[in-house]
Amino acid sequence: MTCSFRRCAKSLQHSGLQLTESYKRRSGPVSILLMALLVYACNPQSREPDTEERAPREPLLSAGFLLGDESLPMPLVTTAFTPPKAAALPADSFNGLLTLDSRDSFNGMQTLVDTYGFSGQSNLEIASLPPFSFKYVSDGSSIVPVKRQPQRSVHPYWEIIPEPGRAWTDAADNGWSRAALPFSLKEKNQNCTHNGLMTFLYRGDGSISRVAWQITGETCLYLKVNLWGVVKAKYSPGPVSSSGKVIAAYRQEVSARLPVKPFSELDSDYPGLEQSAFQPSGIVDASVYGLILNGVHYRSECPTRFGPYPFCDVLDLPSYSLAKSIFAGLGYFLLTSRWPEFESSPVSALVPECELEDGRWNKVTPAHLINMTTGN
Repeated sequence: MTCSFRRCAKSLQHSGLQLTESYKRRSGPVSILLMALLVYACNPQSREPDTEERAPREPLLSAGFLLGDESLPMPLVTTAFTPPKAAALPADSFNGLLTLDSRDSFNGMQTLVDTYGFSGQSNLEIASLPPFSFKYVSDGSSIVPVKRQPQRSVHPYWEIIPEPGRAWTDAADNGWSRAALPFSLKEKNQNCTHNGLMTFLYRGDGSISRVAWQITGETCLYLKVNLWGVVKAKYSPGPVSSSGKVIAAYRQEVSARLPVKPFSELDSDYPGLEQSAFQPSGIVDASVYGLILNGVHYRSECPTRFGPYPFCDVLDLPSYSLAKSIFAGLGYFLLTSRWPEFESSPVSALVPECELEDGRWNKVTPAHLINMTTGN
């Protein structure tokens, strides 16, 4: 190894990688992982591999990896969480309770943007998953969580949102069925949402491998982090009482979706239409963008730092002020339909606190409020 340990360490430091507390608590695995990262930081062409490195290693996320005890050194391309072309329907359905033991996990974090220094606060435990124990039901190749809304958590920073994923059988998995599930971590009391993926092997008798997971994209300008890890899991198969309703609701949701075309096909479908006019100005930070035209949803890919998000149809997106605008708009329409005079009533007559000496609210109406043109 021609590069020195000090040089490698410096290169690792410049790469922005940070070891989390879960690394620090385990001196044995830490040493192995740290050495692997140091080697990665060096130019691989500057040295001759030793005998151990020449030996073939188990591909990451293969059956051997998920059933073994090796750590996940870094996030992977998102295609690692998608079925191969030759995959068949899962040999076993997945109905029951999936529990992840977040206390026995080996996590990594790479901080890219952290305006307020959250990732450096160990008490926030940003690199760890919140407690995860959710029921799922199978519908063909789909695996659907019974609860999909944000789930409250005892985690100091994260809530979690499970979403529907896929299951399949691949000959390379030696008789196991494989699942890939999308999920999101949402900051408590905030709109920032960090979208993730997880995958594991399972059997109908409750056997389950470790779960590999990663987060490499978010709807958050002030906190951009890559998170990844491997965690032990427990699968308790069994009937789910609400499975019929869950599956029916999911099928109805899927059937009601608009037909989707790649955003790039706007040019061919509508020659002369300026595609760039419909792209967001901050396209580098966009999780997804699109246009609905004549009943067709023209949608971009859902990019992450490691490839397109493979579950774009269920990508969790925060509404930010959209929810406030819709709520206020619907309320305004309801009030004006019942009391037409409401539209032109001065705000100062509706809200006594707005009867000010300078009269700034005397000519302002609810119509100005709903259009944000009050001048105040």
